[in-house]
Amino acid sequence: MYKPRSNRNIRVKMSAVFHPYRAQEALWKQATGFFLRRAPKRVRPWLVDQASLTARLIEASEGDFSVRVDSCHWARPLRSEAQVLGVSPNQPAYIRHVHLICKGEPWVFARTVIPLAHLYGPLNVLTRLGNKPLGAYLFSQACLSRDPIEVAKIESRHRLYRFAQKGEEKNELWGRRSVFKLSGGPLLVNEIFLPAMFAPTSQKQAASATKQSSAREKDHVC
Repeated sequence: MYKPRSNRNIRVKMSAVFHPYRAQEALWKQATGFFLRRAPKRVRPWLVDQASLTARLIEASEGDFSVRVDSCHWARPLRSEAQVLGVSPNQPAYIRHVHLICKGEPWVFARTVIPLAHLYGPLNVLTRLGNKPLGAYLFSQACLSRDPIEVAKIESRHRLYRFAQKGEEKNELWGRRSVFKLSGGPLLVNEIFLPAMFAPTSQKQAASATKQSSAREKDHVC
């Protein structure tokens, strides 16, 4: 079981991390009605689907799927992240950044936030995933629950955009997030869908997986 050496050590590490509140945050809304209609049609089914994103990506990529771990570090959560997790924005959290690679291209950026206070229970195993997909583990747990999905348009001025996509291109990105609870311990998962997912060479694979969840989208958009 992981136990940090002391709170003092964590504060020292935190001092070297950028202050997250200086960047603007995306506007997150529940995935229903008018706000969801603002998202491109091709991405809507991915935003609202309740099933494992990992499983859908594996199917859409015909098994050509992998996880690229960008970083695992301690940092303060963004203000909106702290709010939905029900913790202080000054409380450090374990944060994992990964890109989900399909057909050799990054299709999704994922940011997982686990409050320090909850790392002493079942969530501790999530700090040792390495390049294994988080979704495969979560959706195999019988004691898993999930709060309603929120969606947002991610713009270049937002911190999540800078994490998800580097370079000069200014693409319109859409993402979703939800709080999962594993044996009562909360973690927040942000998933940002990237342009490569909808490139001409990828559209056939993504479209085939999208059709399977079109009924779910109709339930959310009314």
